[in-house]
Amino acid sequence: MKRIFLLSLVLFAWQNQSAVCVSVGAFERQVAEDTAVGEVVRVDKDARVITIKTDQRETLNARVDDSTSLLRLPIGEMTLAKAEPIQFTAIGVGDRVLGRGVLSDDKLQFRAQQMIFVIKAEIEKKKENDLEVWRQRSISGLVKTIDERTREINLETTSLSRPRSVVIVANNCPLLRYSSWSTKFVDAKPVNFSELKAGDQLRVLGDWSGDGKRFDAQQVVAGSFQSFVGVVSRIDLLKGEIAAKALDRKQTVAVSLAKDSIIFRLPPELAVVIANAMSGQDPPKTTPAAQDLSKRREVGAVIADRPLNIERLLDDLPKLNATNLKPGDVIAVVGIASSDKRHMTAIKVVIGADALLNKTPSNKRQTLALSAGLPTTVFDFSLGPP
Repeated sequence: MKRIFLLSLVLFAWQNQSAVCVSVGAFERQVAEDTAVGEVVRVDKDARVITIKTDQRETLNARVDDSTSLLRLPIGEMTLAKAEPIQFTAIGVGDRVLGRGVLSDDKLQFRAQQMIFVIKAEIEKKKENDLEVWRQRSISGLVKTIDERTREINLETTSLSRPRSVVIVANNCPLLRYSSWSTKFVDAKPVNFSELKAGDQLRVLGDWSGDGKRFDAQQVVAGSFQSFVGVVSRIDLLKGEIAAKALDRKQTVAVSLAKDSIIFRLPPELAVVIANAMSGQDPPKTTPAAQDLSKRREVGAVIADRPLNIERLLDDLPKLNATNLKPGDVIAVVGIASSDKRHMTAIKVVIGADALLNKTPSNKRQTLALSAGLPTTVFDFSLGPP
C-alpha cells in the first residue's frame, strides 16, 4: 500500500511542487526497478514504443510488450484502487505517465514492466478548473516588507484604481519560487519563508479575512521578474527572438520568445480605460472598451464597482504569435532578465504599449510596468505541474 500511495503521488503531485520533490525520491528508495515519470511525446503503434519526455528533461523510448501492465488512473485518485487496464492504442501524446521497468546503460531505452497513465483530456479539464480557482481566489502584487517572526508579508497589490497594501498571512502553506531560467510552474522550487524578499512578485491563493485587511494564504508563488518598454528593431522568427531598444536605458535588449511566452495587442480603447483608472478617474460603463470587454467577462462591474486589475483585463485579450510583431512596434515585456539586462526570456509581450504610455501619468508608469508580472497563465501547470 505504501508503494502504491507513493506511486500515485508521483503522478499527481504536480499540484504541489514540494510533494513532487519528496515523493519521487521516496518512491525510488522503495523499489528496485527504474522509474520514468513524464509526458508522452510520441507513440509508435507499429513498434509499440512510447517516447517519454521526463520531468528531468530527458527523452526515453519505452518499449511495451505483451507482459507490460498498462493502467489508466482517473485524475485525482491517490491509490491504484480505481485504476483500469488501458489498450496500447488508447495512449496518446500529452498523456501523463509513470513507468516502472529497466533502464538501458545509455539511459535512452526503457523496457517497461508497468506503465500508469493519466489521460490528456482529464489533465486539461483539471487545469481549467485549477486556473479558475486561481483566478477567483488569488491576489498578486509586489512584496514591500516581510516579518519572519509572524510570517506576514506586506503586499502592494496590482489593483490600479485603488492601490493598497494587504497583509498576507503565510502560516504552514507551500512556498515556491520560479527558477532563474524558467517561468514554468513545474520548474518552481520549494523555498523557506526566509528566502522571500522585498521586491519579489507574488501570486497568492487563499481567502480574505472578514474585515478585508488580511489574506490567509494557502499557496504562495514568488518570482523575481523584470520588465522594460522598448521599440522593436529586428525580428528573427527562426530563432524565436526579437531585438528592442529599451526606452529607459537606450540599449538594445534581445528578447527570446519561449514556447509559453504570451503575446497580445493592447487596444487603444482599453489603454484609455486603464490610464483613466490609474489617474483616479472612473471611466463610464458606456465606453467602447467597457462594452467590448464585458462581452468576454463581466468587465463593466470590474471597472465600475471593483478595483481595476490590469492582469485580469490583459489576460482576456486574444493571444497572438511572433508573426504579429513588426519593426517599430512599441512593446512592454515582462520576463526573466540576464544579469546585464541585455537579454530577456519573455513571459508576456504587450504590443501597442505606446497607447498606454501616452495616456499614463509619469509617476504611475513604474506601477504599470510591474503590474503585468506573474500572469495567471504562469500557473498553466504544463503537467509536472501559474
